[in-house]
Amino acid sequence: MVRISEVELLNKAETEEKNYNWEEAAKLYEQTAKLFLDKHLFEDAAKVYTKFGEICLRVVRASQTKEDYLNWNTQSIKAYSKAENLYIQINDNLLSMECKAKALNAMVNIITSIEKGKETLKESINLCLELIKIYSNKNDNKNLIKLTVLAYESIRFFFIFCKEPSEFEYYLKLSRNLIEQAWVSLKEINDIKLRADLLDAENWFFLITRYTELIYGDKKQEELRKRFFTKCEETLSLVKDCDDFSILGQVYLAAGTHYCMYGTIFAKEKKKRMTLIEEGFTLLEKAIFLFRATKDYINLVFAIYSLDYSAVIFGRFEYYQKRIFSDVHELEKFNKVYDGFHTVHGLYVSRLSFVYYLNFASKSFFKVDTRKSFAKAGINLGKKGLENLAFGTLLALDSQSLTWFYSQLVVLADEDDPQQEYIQKMFYYADQAKNYSKEYNGGTVKSAGFDSIYRANKIMVDIVKKKETKIKHLKIAIEAATSNIKYAIESYNIFLAAQMRLGLLHEELGILTTEKKPLTEARELFLRVIKETSEKGYYYHYTAACYEYIARLEDRLGNHIASADYYAKAEKAHNKSLVEIEFKPLKDRVNEKIKYVKAWNLIEKAKSFHKREQHLNAKECYREASEIIANLTSFNYEANYYGAWMFLEEAEDLSKQEKYNEAISSYEKSKDLFDTAKIMIRFIRKNVRRSKELKKLEKAARVRVNYCSARINLEEARILGKKGEHIAAAERFALAATQFKDTCLVFHIKRDRKELEAVFHLCRAWESMELAENFEEPMKFKVAAEIFAKASEIFAESKLRFLAQGNSHFCMALEAGCRFDQSDETDIKTRLYTKVKSILRKAANSYEKGGFRNGAAWALATSTHFDAAWYLIKADEELEINKKQEFLNIGSTYLKSAAELFGKSGYKEKQKEVLERLDRISKEEKILISALNTIKKPSISSSNEGISAPSCPVEISYSPRISEIN
Repeated sequence: MVRISEVELLNKAETEEKNYNWEEAAKLYEQTAKLFLDKHLFEDAAKVYTKFGEICLRVVRASQTKEDYLNWNTQSIKAYSKAENLYIQINDNLLSMECKAKALNAMVNIITSIEKGKETLKESINLCLELIKIYSNKNDNKNLIKLTVLAYESIRFFFIFCKEPSEFEYYLKLSRNLIEQAWVSLKEINDIKLRADLLDAENWFFLITRYTELIYGDKKQEELRKRFFTKCEETLSLVKDCDDFSILGQVYLAAGTHYCMYGTIFAKEKKKRMTLIEEGFTLLEKAIFLFRATKDYINLVFAIYSLDYSAVIFGRFEYYQKRIFSDVHELEKFNKVYDGFHTVHGLYVSRLSFVYYLNFASKSFFKVDTRKSFAKAGINLGKKGLENLAFGTLLALDSQSLTWFYSQLVVLADEDDPQQEYIQKMFYYADQAKNYSKEYNGGTVKSAGFDSIYRANKIMVDIVKKKETKIKHLKIAIEAATSNIKYAIESYNIFLAAQMRLGLLHEELGILTTEKKPLTEARELFLRVIKETSEKGYYYHYTAACYEYIARLEDRLGNHIASADYYAKAEKAHNKSLVEIEFKPLKDRVNEKIKYVKAWNLIEKAKSFHKREQHLNAKECYREASEIIANLTSFNYEANYYGAWMFLEEAEDLSKQEKYNEAISSYEKSKDLFDTAKIMIRFIRKNVRRSKELKKLEKAARVRVNYCSARINLEEARILGKKGEHIAAAERFALAATQFKDTCLVFHIKRDRKELEAVFHLCRAWESMELAENFEEPMKFKVAAEIFAKASEIFAESKLRFLAQGNSHFCMALEAGCRFDQSDETDIKTRLYTKVKSILRKAANSYEKGGFRNGAAWALATSTHFDAAWYLIKADEELEINKKQEFLNIGSTYLKSAAELFGKSGYKEKQKEVLERLDRISKEEKILISALNTIKKPSISSSNEGISAPSCPVEISYSPRISEIN
């Protein structure tokens, strides 16, 4: 009768267990165990107390209050201890050792001391290892696997107490050997529960090695994970008909976590990758449902964390945002249950909050104060965690998170915030992360150290003003980011992003130092990503972004045709990426990007035409581009800016045709549009993410307005000079010079700044020429010559360099001509005659080299004209009649030659003037001969051919952010 009662109790307990009523089942098992004990049925009592201990742990997993959690865990330890003692009484040493190991393992759920935890777990692990050795010798595969799972559970708990990497490495190697041996033993038996336990154990092993060992491109690690993937597939097939929700949840958690990881890191084919990740998400969602049904809240914590973490890594932000608030809220109640104990599940509860705070502290759509509150909450959580952590890997990762949180506070700091304190804390935790991570072989922990150093220094680059300090921090950031690439293994996307980020750092260094080498290195990194993503046949969004980045680099290098080609390639890649996109808002965004890069293909072509002074072709490209941009919601503020360039190109063309009044009208239109663009940019930059870039573009618009004003003054000066109003012309040239000087101050690219400085010197020289012509003073011509010479030294190998050289020589000739007219000494005039002839030959040579054929012809004709003047002067001074006639004849011959040269060169008015002089000589009329009347400056001397609006480094496209690509 008694036995029937005990059997009934056991049956009831099993029924409650199957219905996941753990507390009711535990009470029934306890009652049964006591009945057996009262009857001195010690073996039966020991078995049921062991079962009672296991079910108590299930109640622990179902506990929603700290009191229940502590109470049931204590009961579990006592139950295992009673079972241990009973087995000792019946001389079953193996089962007594097993129960002792289980009791020790259970103690860890409520450990509050790190040292006590390590001591307890070491004892449990050693007992398990001793039993595994015994069962191995007996070929008892079932018990061997059971003890392997128990040993690994103790090792997994032990990992959170491992501060030293050497100790961690020892137990990692041990667990690897145990798991491999257990899988071999599993082939001999058919037990789905043991298989599920072993799958769970190996999944945890791979999660941990992802922290500490995984390196991108490690084929051995990839092969190990591929084998485990096969085990997951086989196990999922085996549990199809399983009705035990606990086993199913365990399998779905292990398989779902691994599918997501394997898909994001190792899957080569796009379809396979997408399928794996979708299956992983589905499995994790099922696991969450099952853990709620079985009241397994500890595994629920792991499943929720794994799902949300995978959503972040894979870039499923919409999915993540729908879940994260409720998930964090749900897990917060468990934080109160596990608080104060050193447990793995307690760590994961706080880590989900970490993920939450990390993501939302960086979101620009939140107000600054909200973002600060997220960062500060994350800091409080992180500091509290560091106080209780011994796990070296998490010490590194939490220090990385604290670096990140403080970096946000640094960036968001206003005048009332202690920014310097934040900076100090940011670097402190970055150094801590580096120190904690340096002894590990790889994985996210190794990455944490390098990433923290990168982030801290990159933040300094963004906030400091001094160029030298920026460069110092940028070089450190580049070194850290370079080292980090092979450890950025959370997903293949993150690996690609790490390379692209390094490319952007090199680009930034190139911009700051104005050196080409960093820009070339950036280009090589982007090309590497393009090659890798193109070979895979997907990831076209990364391919497109890299093409855009390279196009931007080529623009900075002045290679506008190459830049246009890369924008065309970006357009093709964006079109290919559309096939992968189902989310309509994202598809719309990419369609907009396609039109945007098409517009920038036209803008780069326009820049190339502009550089070659084909202004009407440039004008047409700017017209088409601005029409496209005007219809793009995200970029339409650029339409006025590049529409203004259309009129600027028109003005440049008219100016070169010497249609000064029409040019002034077009410069005015361009100026007004740049001014409108400036106002629009200022209005919208407060409400968009790229406010820093827009501020620079607004500044560029102001520069363009100033440039147009300078060109208007230049055109007006040329009009006044032609009218002979030399003083007024000089004033306009002086004003234009000042405006060009102000403009060149904002150009940081050496090439463009120097050209503007040279134009400034040209304007000053033209000013001096006008004053010299008005006052006929040799010193003013000398000053003009010196300024032209200075301008020619600044210009690159271009037409303007030779124009400036020719003008310099002509001014020197004019200076000598002045002195020639002022002297009455024949010896001095003879010496100056020779000098003027020599200088005019040099002027002709310079004009010829610059392609100014008319200028060269003018100089040669002027030289011949001056020959005529020299002989006419000699004739005027000669008293002997035959000699006088000889000089007149020679002078007349030179006049005829000069007139012919001026005529052939198209200078008809000058030809007419010379012929009139020749006619007066033939009539034997008295003429006044002056060197200055003879050596007139050529019209080409005030030419602006070669003067074009320089490129500006901020006139580049908006390239996508890496977060946007992800």
